[in-house]
Amino acid sequence: MELTLIGLLLINLGLLVILIARKPVARVDTTKLEERLIRVEGQLDKLTPKIEDAFRENRREITTNLQDSRKELSDNLQLIQKTVDTRVKSLQDDNSKKLEEMRLTVDEKLQKSVEERFNNSFKHISGQLTQVYQGLGEMRNLAHGVGD
Repeated sequence: MELTLIGLLLINLGLLVILIARKPVARVDTTKLEERLIRVEGQLDKLTPKIEDAFRENRREITTNLQDSRKELSDNLQLIQKTVDTRVKSLQDDNSKKLEEMRLTVDEKLQKSVEERFNNSFKHISGQLTQVYQGLGEMRNLAHGVGD
């Protein structure tokens, strides 16, 4: 049993030696990789200024767009302010007109009320004066009657 194991081990060892001898170890060709890396670096070096130019151009465009947007917003805000001012002025004018109309109406009603009260008071005073004159007339008649 031990001999069969030793025999199998020797056979495996022999096969391993044959396999190693037949197939050489694959080596990586670093020169090709280095050349490729150099080419990629060269392409990156060529692209870097273009990328930087594109970033600068994009930055300029964004800045211009932002400035245009600010101006447009400012113009819109001024337009809104003018519209609000116009509407407020219109409301003030309407309110002034309505207040004037209300004042005139109140003045008319007050004038009418004062005239009515004045007329009623005048009638009342006239009636009382008439009664006083009548009373004086009766007193005169009595005084005449007493004198007779």
